[in-house]
Amino acid sequence: MSTKITGLNAVFLIPRKYVEFGTGQTSTQHATHGEKPQAVSTANTEKILTSAFIVEDNLLISLDLKKHLKQLGIDKIDIFGDISSARAALAKGKPSMMFLDVHLGNENTFQLGIEIQKLSIPFLFITGYGAAIELPEELSDVDILTKPVDTTLLKRSIEAFGFKV
Repeated sequence: MSTKITGLNAVFLIPRKYVEFGTGQTSTQHATHGEKPQAVSTANTEKILTSAFIVEDNLLISLDLKKHLKQLGIDKIDIFGDISSARAALAKGKPSMMFLDVHLGNENTFQLGIEIQKLSIPFLFITGYGAAIELPEELSDVDILTKPVDTTLLKRSIEAFGFKV
């Protein structure tokens, strides 16, 4: 926590089990100058998740995540054990979504995350280090799932991007 001339600046971590994703309910805009409030839809446009890339160096974990994604109805899932393979696949075509293990051996996937963010590909980090891992500032708003991945949380995280699963 810090104080600045612009006000108090603080970071709060809320355990994932206490977070609920919105349901796309309608909200009311504040009326100005005597206008009547108008209903505004907050629902995301539903998209179909047709393909996914998993970037994970542990075969068992990647196969487990692939199983969860298949259970959610995603048919085309490619697994890459290193960053260079994932980059080569991205050069050939973009998936609907990506799932990145934070640490792959001696390297991390932060730079890859920044690259795919620029390509407007939705993605999540997956780590065994817990949700409190410190991300670079450019990636601070990216969701983190912890291993082993819970199917319900995975589904909610995917739906938060507007995908129907």
